[in-house]
Amino acid sequence: MATLLDTGKLAYLPVTWEQGDYDGDVAGTYTLNGVMEVPEDVTNNAGQPTIEVIVSDDTPVPTPSGATVNYNGGTVKLTIDGEEQKLADLIGSYHSDAEAGSQVEMVFKPAVEGRVIQSVTINGEVDETFTGGTEYTYILNVEEENEEVDLQFTVTDRTILDSIIDYAKGLVEDGVLEDEDRLEEVKEKFPGSLGYSCCRTGRLFRNTGRNQSGMVRLARYYPCD
Repeated sequence: MATLLDTGKLAYLPVTWEQGDYDGDVAGTYTLNGVMEVPEDVTNNAGQPTIEVIVSDDTPVPTPSGATVNYNGGTVKLTIDGEEQKLADLIGSYHSDAEAGSQVEMVFKPAVEGRVIQSVTINGEVDETFTGGTEYTYILNVEEENEEVDLQFTVTDRTILDSIIDYAKGLVEDGVLEDEDRLEEVKEKFPGSLGYSCCRTGRLFRNTGRNQSGMVRLARYYPCD
């Protein structure tokens, strides 16, 4: 402790502080008493020192996350809490600075009206729980470590699926298909062809019929520009 002597000089004397009722885990103001070690040739006329210690009850600042989700932004568009993430769509990447331990609900829809999401892969693995639809919801679990997720979407034109199902329904009504179970078979077989676009709709219907097993035969689709 800095001590001013009557000679005008400044001396630094060691002090031993007594703990008293001080508790660093409990918020409050504590007064600690000290015992100053005074050399033999110095007389202490100021008494022993005291110090005031304040323990704050401030809540620790939460650790922010560094979670990033990359996706093919030209194919789908992202919405979070009802707000479009246009910048993320442009660069194909969304970064979350949400509090660690929280969740972020990310809703993806096709970027082009009238299309549907056929399938989704998460870090290269197909999401088997998703069977296709007009939107896909991904729940991002935010952790303290810097997490990076890669989502890839396969999108197709909805009008192709609608045309096939409507035509198959007509076959059911006309008695060409025996029952609606056959229609379900059409729906199950169809996703394998969703990667193509129906550029030749007329040809599609001319080539649609029944094969020897009684199953509706689907024409081959050709890629569109």
